[in-house]
Amino acid sequence: MEPAFAFRREGRSSGTAFLLAAIYAVLAWLWYALAISPVVLGILVLVTLPAIYDLAANPQSSFLLDHETLHWRHGRREVSLPRGEIRQMHINLRLDRSVKLIVELESGRKIRVMQPAIPPLDLLENGLAAQGMPFQKHPFSLL
Repeated sequence: MEPAFAFRREGRSSGTAFLLAAIYAVLAWLWYALAISPVVLGILVLVTLPAIYDLAANPQSSFLLDHETLHWRHGRREVSLPRGEIRQMHINLRLDRSVKLIVELESGRKIRVMQPAIPPLDLLENGLAAQGMPFQKHPFSLL
């Protein structure tokens, strides 16, 4: 019996903190050296608010596939599906190299896995194959 395929990710990362620090350093320079408009500065600060939220709240994401269930979670949102209801998984690669994962149920209904809960592509493919979960890979989907 294969062990469960499990993946976990935290919302807080050193890369995000470094990027925010760099952005705010540039914004401070723009305000001090170039006297940028406060309205433009405010709009640029608003763009960074989701990253600040991720640093402060540190939402946890996870993906678990075992012999009985498929379960994923991001923050307070959770989805759990019995394995017997799943027909197959669809892995869609986009042009920007992001991955979209869709679960197709036996009823024909399709459920999209939340982006932060999706493991990196190589781990995902290996994990699905190890668990015997049928999947299709669709390269370079636009939508």
